[in-house]
Amino acid sequence: MSGSLGKISVHKGLASSTREAQFEQLYKDYFDKLYGYAKMITKDSEMAKDVVSDFFFSLWKSQIDISSIEDLDGYFFIGIKNQAVKAFSAQVKEAGHKADIKNRLNEIDLINPEQVLLEKELRKKLESIVNNLPDVCQLAYRLSKDKGLKHAEIAIELGVSTETVKTHIARAQKKLKAEILAYYQERNPNLVPDIRLIGQYLILLGYCEFANI
Repeated sequence: MSGSLGKISVHKGLASSTREAQFEQLYKDYFDKLYGYAKMITKDSEMAKDVVSDFFFSLWKSQIDISSIEDLDGYFFIGIKNQAVKAFSAQVKEAGHKADIKNRLNEIDLINPEQVLLEKELRKKLESIVNNLPDVCQLAYRLSKDKGLKHAEIAIELGVSTETVKTHIARAQKKLKAEILAYYQERNPNLVPDIRLIGQYLILLGYCEFANI
């Protein structure tokens, strides 16, 4: 399932519907990106799914009026971050690797989505990377990212095979990850997130396909 991260105004029309329907729609709209962020923290697919489910279950029990939340994106991401860090910390402590908790928290703080989703400098950097991709690679990538075309549709558009399209998009994503990793190394040489963390971050900004990370 997928959906865009919109402001609360996108969902205000749901206020008159049943609360069950509202939560079901929110879950569908937000699951992919919240799951991606939770997985970025926990590095565990099943734990990440549990984190998102537990978050929405807690939200349901709280009886909070969703339509009263001005910044739904920030509210959800903060909630998922807290829930994921708690789950990850419990797992690490149980395994006897307490030092990993501090390192992971430092990585998460470096690419905190409450801030980076609004970071214009980084968005400019990402666009610059895409603009400098080889022509066909850039076109295939933009047809996927900007127009939402499937690989088979892009293949028809470009007159190439589906495998060729997959290769172009994979190269574009690999380039994006490497360049953004370098971007963070320049900003803070002593604290660099791993490439998987960068991949999950690019998902949040819509620059990578979830299935190809």
